Amino acid sequence: MKKLNVLLSAFVALALLLVFSTPSAKAQLLNDVWFKLKLSTKGYLVDPGTGDYSKQNFSESFYMHLVFNDPDYNIDVYTETAPDTWTNVYNTSESTIAANENFFSDLYLYLEGDGGDYIEIYHTPFIAIKTDSLGAFVKAKYKGVGEVFFGEFDNGAQEYYGYAQINGKSIDASKLPFTP
Repeated sequence: MKKLNVLLSAFVALALLLVFSTPSAKAQLLNDVWFKLKLSTKGYLVDPGTGDYSKQNFSESFYMHLVFNDPDYNIDVYTETAPDTWTNVYNTSESTIAANENFFSDLYLYLEGDGGDYIEIYHTPFIAIKTDSLGAFVKAKYKGVGEVFFGEFDNGAQEYYGYAQINGKSIDASKLPFTP
């Protein structure tokens, strides 16, 4: 019986050691990762003076850069604000959820287009991360859905509200159409 208690104690100790020595989060796999993303919306342009509205779909490509800055990620967003002019239009610091780098909960983004038009969205992305056999980052896909809670077009003559979807994938920084 004494041997059984010793064996059981050793087993419990080993189990606890494994549980507490296993990392609870991935090792900041998204550090210094660039994404090429496309926003697609379905919504309504609204005249703020009259309340008249019309259906309007909108899409825009943009780039996002993630840099780990313990305990959060710094996020930079670049959009084309004039032909061939890419501008860093938004910066934020956000945490992934539950020690898991696959999700940012209710992520706010500001996207500016040509001529000062802009939209503001909240979305929750899922980032599918692929690693090699040693656990190092290889590539990632980004999918998010949410809402356009405000947008302004034509120098404020039209407001925009609707549904937002963002899709894309990681890219090598050498493939960016600008120098960050």
